[in-house]
Amino acid sequence: MKQIFKLVTTASAALLVACGGGGGGQTAATPASPASPAVPLSTAATLVTSVPPASYTGQAAIASAVWNAERSQCGFGLLSQNPALDGAAAAHASYSVISGTVAHEEISGQPGFTGETPASRIAVKGYAGTGSTVSEVMTGVNGAILSSAGNYAIRSLLSAPYHLRAMVDSYRDVGMAFGNGSVGSPFVGDLGYQTAASPQLIAGSDVKTYPCDGSAGVFPELRSETPNPVPGRDLAINPIGTPVLVRVRDGNTLVVKTTSMVQLSNGAAIPLRPTVTAANDPNRVNGIGYIRANEAYFAPDSALAPNSQYQVTVTGTNNGVDFSRTFIFTTGIRG
Repeated sequence: MKQIFKLVTTASAALLVACGGGGGGQTAATPASPASPAVPLSTAATLVTSVPPASYTGQAAIASAVWNAERSQCGFGLLSQNPALDGAAAAHASYSVISGTVAHEEISGQPGFTGETPASRIAVKGYAGTGSTVSEVMTGVNGAILSSAGNYAIRSLLSAPYHLRAMVDSYRDVGMAFGNGSVGSPFVGDLGYQTAASPQLIAGSDVKTYPCDGSAGVFPELRSETPNPVPGRDLAINPIGTPVLVRVRDGNTLVVKTTSMVQLSNGAAIPLRPTVTAANDPNRVNGIGYIRANEAYFAPDSALAPNSQYQVTVTGTNNGVDFSRTFIFTTGIRG
């Protein structure tokens, strides 16, 4: 089984790339400081709590349902299906099958070409506007897990910290598609919000996590991501446990002070790696990393047990105000 994760985030002219997978060998583009979304003066939540039913079928329908269920469960708001983003995702998934690659870039003149970059492809399909912010995530699914590709694609991306932060970010719209290759099915998810709509935001006083209280079916481990969240460590041989992301409102500053995780079946304390923040992200380039000032993550230093409950406690400050969160999530089986 081979998996490949890809992530591109474009905010105005800023470009952020994280890619990964069993194949390895690819280098992330230099991260740039993302453009800050226009944050309303009010600090009330602007989360989307209701969207029209999606029209996806097959594994894409499952992916859509799982993605929105996980976002809703943890308080990040729902994503609305957008036909322009669907078109961009479907076109790039088809290109990936034809070219035999899982990459964000397309080559002009090649069969199936739509646009060189995610932003250009999305614009070609009609999703554009001054200040619009878009993202693209990709993963390759093949082998025995094809029959559960929808669930696997989403949960794989949610178990990889640099991808997780995009999956629950402040976008409003989504388009997605699987390519139908003879060997595997590349999954493409395109996200965005347009200037007129603005991002959907959690309340200024809120602290959200993923996973969160009641999350179930969480993959127990991470075996691959590029850039590698633990540089120098071969995650395929020595995986880490699934990460816990902590987020506050865009524009706020998060400080995580303490973290702990306990396996409820035996009371064992789980060894955790140091919390990763905007200041100490090991994949910073010229001082700029993938993690922003309003978010942080921490992860177990080894794989968690499947089908097990874990209690997490995290304390810190949100814009200088103390907080403490305790919650229980349940792992599933990867694959």
